[in-house]
Amino acid sequence: MATSLSTIAAFSAQVDGKVIVNTTPHAICFLSKDGETVVVPTSVAPGEKTSEWVVNARVVEEQVGEDLVCTTFVGSPEGEAILDQLEQWASEEGHDNLRIVGSIIAAQAYPGRVLGMCPAPGFERVPPAEKRMTAQKFTVYTK
Repeated sequence: MATSLSTIAAFSAQVDGKVIVNTTPHAICFLSKDGETVVVPTSVAPGEKTSEWVVNARVVEEQVGEDLVCTTFVGSPEGEAILDQLEQWASEEGHDNLRIVGSIIAAQAYPGRVLGMCPAPGFERVPPAEKRMTAQKFTVYTK
């Protein structure tokens, strides 16, 4: 990875005692316990669609019926390398409360390493621009 580990701080933030690192291509708004909105920026530059820090996965379908498929999401060596770098950064910075957040697809592709987000109470069914996530719980997948 060409970018310095110190740049990770640019797309992370502390919310309710947790260090949240954003591996999605868009900023994420969290609502703290105290009602403060905390924006966790993205690593993607304005006008771009991705960056070297966005964690992606690929879709694998298995035909299980005439018109039925079982869909699984699979990580990549590049994604694993990104996660290794983020975990190294957290270790070097002394962050033992790291939460790497990504899409639900990434959370399924990298179980236990990438977490999905949960909406804050009262923000479950609002338009994306109004969405606020909670740092009180995260969705985790296991193998």
